[in-house]
Amino acid sequence: MKYEITRIELSDLKKTLDLNEKIYNLIEGKDKADYKVIKHKSAIIEIYTFWENFIKQLVYDCYYEYKNLIVDERFLINYFRNIHEKSHTRDIFKNNFDNGKIEISKESLCFSNNMSFKEMKNIFKRIGFNVEDILKHLSDNPDLQTTINNLNNIGVIPVVEDEEGNDGTERHTKRNTNLFESYINLLVEDRNAVAHQRDIQIVYNSCQLNELYNFVKVICEAVYEYSFSQLIIKSKQKRKPASISNTFYPIAVYSENTGSNNSIIGIRNMSSHTISKDSEFYCFDDEKKIYRTFKIMECRHDGQTLSNFLNPYQNYSLEVSTLAPIRKQRPIFFISTAKNIE
Repeated sequence: MKYEITRIELSDLKKTLDLNEKIYNLIEGKDKADYKVIKHKSAIIEIYTFWENFIKQLVYDCYYEYKNLIVDERFLINYFRNIHEKSHTRDIFKNNFDNGKIEISKESLCFSNNMSFKEMKNIFKRIGFNVEDILKHLSDNPDLQTTINNLNNIGVIPVVEDEEGNDGTERHTKRNTNLFESYINLLVEDRNAVAHQRDIQIVYNSCQLNELYNFVKVICEAVYEYSFSQLIIKSKQKRKPASISNTFYPIAVYSENTGSNNSIIGIRNMSSHTISKDSEFYCFDDEKKIYRTFKIMECRHDGQTLSNFLNPYQNYSLEVSTLAPIRKQRPIFFISTAKNIE
C-alpha cells in the first residue's frame, strides 16, 4: 500500500493525455473538429477509469494488508449483507469458495457500477471506515481548492437538478454547494455520456481536460491520506499500533506553522530502526482528530544537514510541511509507517 505506485500510474495517464494532444495539434481542417470529440471521449474514459480503479484498489489494499484491523464481526456481517444485495455479487461470492474457505476478492468487496462520491463512501463503509472524516481531509486542502477554482474559471461547472416545484414549474439547474462531491459526480456523468451516447453535448478543450486530470490527481492524494488516517485510528482503538506505525514524539516546537504549512521541530528517533527521511509520515491533527501527511523538507543533526536517514536514538531538527496545525502548547506526535522502516 504505497502511493508511489499511484504516482507512476498518474504519470502514465498524463503521458497518454499529452500524446493525444500532440496528435490533435497535427491535424487540420474538418478532421481536427472530429478528433477533438475523440480526444475528449478518450480522456474522460481514461481519467474516470483511473479514479474508479484507484478507489477499489485502495480499499482492497486496506483490507488485505491490515486484516487484523479491518476484519471483525461487524465487517463480516456487512460483507455478507452487501454480497446478497445483487445477483451478480452473489455469483462472485459462490466462486470465492476454495476447499471450504471463503476468499474475499476485490471484485466481491469493492463491486460498484459508478464511482460517485456517495458510492466511494459506501465502499469505505464496507471496511468499517468513518466516512464522515473524508471531508475533513478535503475541506482545507489548498491544492484541491485551486483545482476547483481553476475548473470553475474555465467553464467546467457541475450542476444538479431541483425537483419540480409544487406549482408545476419546470425543473432547473443550480450550483451544488458540496463541490468535492459534485465534481466527482460530474466526472461520472461525463463518463456515462461518453460510454452510452453516440452524440455528446459537451466536449472539453485541452485546458479543461488537463484541469480535470489535476483535480483527480489531487483528490486521490487526499483520499489516500484519509485511508491511512483511518488505519492509524483503528490501530489505536484496537491497541495494535505496531501493526501500522512507529510513533515518535517531538521534543520541541521551535517554529509554528501559523503563517504557512511549514514549521521547525526537534524530534528524537526512539525506535531501534533507521527511518528513511522519505518515508510516509503522518501528524496528528488535534483540531480535527485525524492524521495528516507531513513531509520532511530539511533534516539537521549536530549542525549538519542530512539527506537520507534518521538513525536510532538520535536527536534531529526538522523542517516539516503539513496541513495539521503544529503549536507549542498542543500535544502532537508523528507516525512513520512500519513498511518504510529500514
